[in-house]
Amino acid sequence: MDKKSKSKRAGLLGTLAVHAAIVLLLVLVGFDLPKPQEESGMPVMLGNVPYASGLTAQATLVPVDVATEADVPIPDISSPDASTPSIST
Repeated sequence: MDKKSKSKRAGLLGTLAVHAAIVLLLVLVGFDLPKPQEESGMPVMLGNVPYASGLTAQATLVPVDVATEADVPIPDISSPDASTPSIST
């Protein structure tokens, strides 16, 4: 083996060893089990518990008046209203 080949092999082995050590260090230090947090805060009641489960009878629907197309006025867009701003180009 010549000197240049030995030098390349030593550099490659050194680089691999350094990078393997860095990865091993990151794995050992980086992966840590999180500590369980204590429950804190104020409890909030979001309704009566028996009714909150959804197992009770559903609410009854109330009839609603629906507007038809004839009941809805169509605005006149041919003349601009004074309350709408005009766009100048």
